[in-house]
Amino acid sequence: MNSTIPSFGSLSQSLDRYLSRQVRCRNGNDALARQLSLLFSITCETSGPEEIEQFDRIFNRLVDEAAIDTRAFLSVQFSVAARAPRTTIRRLARDVIEVARPILVHSPHLDDADLIAVAVDAGLAHMAAIAERAELSVVVTDILVRRGDDDLRRKVAANHGALLSGQGFRRLSEQARTDARLEGHLVEREDLPAIVVRFLVRHGTGKARECFATTGTLASGPVRREESLPADFVPRSVASWLAIYDFDAAEARVAAFADHGQRGEPLLLRFVAEERFPEAAVLLARMLGVGRDAVVGWLTDADPQAFLVAARTLPLQVRTVSGLLNIGPWRQGLNGRTRQCAIRSYQALPIEACRQRLAALSRASGPAGPQPPDDRRSDRRGDRGCALDADWWSPDPSPAGA
Repeated sequence: MNSTIPSFGSLSQSLDRYLSRQVRCRNGNDALARQLSLLFSITCETSGPEEIEQFDRIFNRLVDEAAIDTRAFLSVQFSVAARAPRTTIRRLARDVIEVARPILVHSPHLDDADLIAVAVDAGLAHMAAIAERAELSVVVTDILVRRGDDDLRRKVAANHGALLSGQGFRRLSEQARTDARLEGHLVEREDLPAIVVRFLVRHGTGKARECFATTGTLASGPVRREESLPADFVPRSVASWLAIYDFDAAEARVAAFADHGQRGEPLLLRFVAEERFPEAAVLLARMLGVGRDAVVGWLTDADPQAFLVAARTLPLQVRTVSGLLNIGPWRQGLNGRTRQCAIRSYQALPIEACRQRLAALSRASGPAGPQPPDDRRSDRRGDRGCALDADWWSPDPSPAGA
């Protein structure tokens, strides 16, 4: 039966001639657009790039005169198609929300740049549709969280396929202080960083405390301000966050760079600039001559002191250390003050003493990874009066004991 269906390539010239002669007639063009979309759905998987481009050009001409219900029909058809006329779907994504919604929610053919452009130029309804996509990158959610209203931020938080950056978690946490619905969405996320958990337990509406008490996540029940999180909570949270990274693939990429003579701090700086955390961790482990798991543990600990000691043994440039403090889980786990204190501490560390401590650090960092932060550490100050503790992350930290 399929053998009787003509290739679109054999029809494109005829369609061009038809549209050139056709007196603009909405009913006729609407019917043609619908029939052509059905033909596209049948032939798109076997059509070549030139034929897809011809489809795109014809659909663009038809959309000019198509009624809203026809444009909505095309949007539904293209949103689930294995291939799509790219210019047309980008145009439909900016149409009225009745037309744009299927494309914005379902189409895999819109990239981050397309979604960001719609989020910036269109209204809240379009952003709400984007927030329903099965997967969203941090560059898109950053725009939605920053430009959206309270309802949109709740929708983003409730979407477990939407990755959130440190900025995103911070903005949502600030709203969650007085928004129990948003806090409820946050505490259900598997990728919720421990520092956000800690902030919500202390400063939220009570949903976080209630959730952890009733689900048994905190065996001791509701958390009081002076209590610590359970000893295994932070490693579990960090492990969930690290699950988005493929360290084995990173090993292969770093090895490929080494085969081409690229290694050492120049390559590490490149990984930092490109925010390639797994590659940076793998390369740093090679440079230090220690296990990858140990280095990953140091790069995810709430206190960066172990990392600073290890980095000082090389020694890394200050700009490299500063960059590493701003990627991976530390992107949202450390605040500006903590990073500044870390840099001052790094510059003051004696290199020879750090080299003596590196072996001990390597032995101490086992499979368990980073050590959980203890609330008592928030009282610990370095020689320069800075606390290297993620407790300082909170947007509006309350005085101790408040």
